[in-house]
Amino acid sequence: MIRKLKKNIQLVVCLITSFGLCFSVFAQTLEAKDKKLRFYIEISPPYFWLDENNQPQGFSYDLALALIAHTKLDGVIEQLPWARAYVEATTKPDIILLTTLRTEKREAQLQWLGAVHTDKAHLVSLKNNPKIQFVQLEDAKQYLV
Repeated sequence: MIRKLKKNIQLVVCLITSFGLCFSVFAQTLEAKDKKLRFYIEISPPYFWLDENNQPQGFSYDLALALIAHTKLDGVIEQLPWARAYVEATTKPDIILLTTLRTEKREAQLQWLGAVHTDKAHLVSLKNNPKIQFVQLEDAKQYLV
């Protein structure tokens, strides 16, 4: 347990340092002191959620707080629906999207600061529902995914 905690702490320190270096370059482009760096995030546990007291929680939220503290930039973290956050990020400066899927189309549209986490997506169904069978991705399109 302690070994895993140490490994996670080392990962977070490494990520903060990496992002800090990227942000130091990014920070130089912020010309006015009244500009705010905006972190946009959507509800997507375990990366971000609101707890029973409506307080933000999650790894992405903690990362944004750490980056704001590390870079000493004036920053704000805002929860927005994904579609709105994406449009804002592609049309306005000084916006960072958290928990963003890297796709071929987005590759050229966004400036990628670094990978925080990689994951594989899986489709699952209830074990007691044998009617759902996927042979290829097209088979899933008839269901709510």
